[in-house]
Formats: sequence, structure tokens, C-alpha cells
Amino acid sequence: YWLHSSNEVKRNFRFLSLTMVGIGLLQLFFVITVGNLAYFEAVGGMYDLLGEGQYWRLLTGAYLHYSVMHYAINFFLLLSVGVLSVALVGSFPSLFVFLLGNVAGVFCQYAWGEQVLGSVGGVSFGIYAVSTLLIVKSLNDKLLPVAITFKIVTLVLFGIISSEILSTNAATVGHIAGVVIGGGVALLLFITDKLLKKSGHAKNSASINKL
Repeated sequence: YWLHSSNEVKRNFRFLSLTMVGIGLLQLFFVITVGNLAYFEAVGGMYDLLGEGQYWRLLTGAYLHYSVMHYAINFFLLLSVGVLSVALVGSFPSLFVFLLGNVAGVFCQYAWGEQVLGSVGGVSFGIYAVSTLLIVKSLNDKLLPVAITFKIVTLVLFGIISSEILSTNAATVGHIAGVVIGGGVALLLFITDKLLKKSGHAKNSASINKL
């Protein structure tokens, strides 16, 4: 009922939809005008160019996709998990983790993953990061029913394992990097929240003692 009636959820859905549509239309424009390979060579996560020091590609590489199916799967996953994360965890943490997860995923796949295609792409790194952020925050703060949280856990595990089994080009190292980023930021938020509450409790106790 909340998913279908909340204005905040609807706004998040529209924002994430427009974001992915924009990413898709931009790539489609360049595919039509110069070709997908030329677009990847221009701004994609090309391993040889990253090796030459073009590290700015870490910021852009994840937003290129190899096929319509690759793009559509990421679109669906981002809407499925991203809407929940933005609504329950917050827009800034979710966006920050999504962007950081994409950068970390491209870098880790380049540094330690298999380099079959000669490049890396897809926002699945950021999606896995946001998913793990939501999972850890939900378990810590009881944001969702436990059953739903573990369904998201299942979705993450299924995505990583199935892509590894079904494709020789799966960016598994990058996916795991996204999971680590999401979990790490969630734990950092948890520790920060505990410290702030402890500090606030200490101040309140000091004020009571003065009275």
C-alpha cells in the first residue's frame, strides 16, 4: 500500500526512471551517430586507456551498457531497489553510495578482474552498493520487515551468482566491490549514529546534573 500510495515513492520512481532513460538515450544517440565501440573508446571504461592513466574514465565508464538487455536489467534492478533506498535511507546516502559503488566497481574490475572484453560498463556496481546499503540499514534500524530484507539479499546473491555462471564476461569483482562499498557506508552511518546518540545522551545527562 505504501509503495502505491506514497508521493515520496512516486517522486523517487520518476527521478530514477528519468535518470536511467537519460543514460539510455545518451548512449543511443552516440550509437546511432558514431557507433557503440567509438562511444566506449571516447568515455568508456577501456582497460588499456585506464592503464595509460586516463582515470577520469572511472567516473564515466559504468554508465555505458553493452546491449539493450544489459541496460534493461539494470533499469529494472535500480527501480526495484533504488526507490526503497531513497525513501527509507535517504536521497543523499543512496546517491552517494550509487556513484561511489560505480567508481569502485569499474576500478576493481579493471585492477583485479578478468579483462575479456577489454572494457567494463554497466551501473550494476552502484545498484549492488545501494542494495547492500539498504540491507544493512534495514537490519540495523528495522526499516523493512525481515522477510523483505532477505528477499533483497536473495536478489543480490542471485544476481552475482547467475551472472557469473551464465556469462564469461561477468564483472564479478566489480559487483563484489559494490557490495563492499554499500555495506561499508552502512556500517559507517551506523557507527556515526551511535556516536551522535552517545554524545547527545552525555550532554543531556550533564544538563540534568547541573539542574
